[in-house]
Amino acid sequence: GSRRTFVPLMESPGFLAISPRGDKVFAIGYRSHTLSIITTADLQVRDLELPRLGGPMAVAPDGVLYIGSIIEGVMVVSTEREAGATLREVIGTGAPVRSLELSPDGDQLFLAMSSAGVKVLSTRSKKLTQLTDRVCPEYLAMDGEAKRLYVAYQCYGPLGRAGHDSVEIFDMATKASLGVIQGPPTVGSAPAVSPDGGLLIIKGGDACASPRYDHEGCPFVPSHVLHLFRLADRQFLQTLAYPWNTNGPVRFVDNSRFLLTGSALTVHDAARYTPVESLDPSDGDLGDAVFAP
Repeated sequence: GSRRTFVPLMESPGFLAISPRGDKVFAIGYRSHTLSIITTADLQVRDLELPRLGGPMAVAPDGVLYIGSIIEGVMVVSTEREAGATLREVIGTGAPVRSLELSPDGDQLFLAMSSAGVKVLSTRSKKLTQLTDRVCPEYLAMDGEAKRLYVAYQCYGPLGRAGHDSVEIFDMATKASLGVIQGPPTVGSAPAVSPDGGLLIIKGGDACASPRYDHEGCPFVPSHVLHLFRLADRQFLQTLAYPWNTNGPVRFVDNSRFLLTGSALTVHDAARYTPVESLDPSDGDLGDAVFAP
């Protein structure tokens, strides 16, 4: 309906998550101890102080919130209370949590942990197992059916090179590596997967902006680029380029549309790769985004 409402928070939210029913939105600022809980019905905000600096978040089907700390550990928060949330426990991980993904059943939490590789946390037993010990995993993404996990690396990753980092694909059932996507200009940036697992979008980061990289494959410099791949055969489809200041997270609305954030909020047709709707925030860049169920 093109309507928007601003909810004032103590800090600019670097990380967002939404409850399974869509009745609460959770927000944490970069390098912050404060979790803000926004009730979507009345837009009231309640704060919970955390024992460690917060980071990426995921919500289980039962409403339990998992918060990865950018210092170390995973904080487990109960959110079912109408009034707010309570800290249940802190699970040690031994390294910072850069990104996380939760399986749809809420049983397995995948953690990208920089020098410690990617680990899998059983939310029932609290046991940690190693998925890969390859260093510099920066972001994780999972398809809607939880068949594949995509790990985006910095430090080149397998088969990559400077300014052309790679994304490794893992089978969720067997935990085996299925191969690597690499080649286009990208630097440790978040991938996005359509819910049906048909389309992968890899952000380029500053690969087409920083003078430290070779800019091979960049449509123009400086630019923010998105690389689109068809996942059935891992076929590269197209690179989309935008002015550098449009750099922001990519989020799929559904299988047919994806959202690009940054200096504007733009909805793109996922088949034609063209914008169909946009909103100028007029008061600064837009960061992360979550959608009501």
